[in-house]
Amino acid sequence: MIDPKTVVSPRAHWTLVSVLRQEAQWSLALGRWSDDDESRPCLAMRWNGADTPDGKGNPVSHGVPTWFIVPEDIYETLLCEVPEDKRRLACDVLGLTYENSAAFAAEAHRQSLAVARSQHAKDDQEFIDSVSDWSGG
Repeated sequence: MIDPKTVVSPRAHWTLVSVLRQEAQWSLALGRWSDDDESRPCLAMRWNGADTPDGKGNPVSHGVPTWFIVPEDIYETLLCEVPEDKRRLACDVLGLTYENSAAFAAEAHRQSLAVARSQHAKDDQEFIDSVSDWSGG
């Protein structure tokens, strides 16, 4: 099996920043992709290969293990599978809002309590109920 931390190809375009998640069969990485005069942060994946000395995984180009860049529209789905400390790093580098932290949950709870304890809480809830569709359709 290839150690994903050693996969640095395609060298002309890819710079590994961090392996965000490494499993026996697959890995997810944060890196930079460069082509022409542009460089951008991105997520990449690979299948690590069999647990044998010659298992190179997939993708491989000209016999060299490589990464494949994943589409931006699945970043959030993939980042849910990343440990929280590395998820924060990835969100910062990718320019995404990081909302899955304990601090975010604590702040949301604090704000909901403040609203619930407000002198206008009953009127606010009546308004929300009047404009909400609870039929499930």
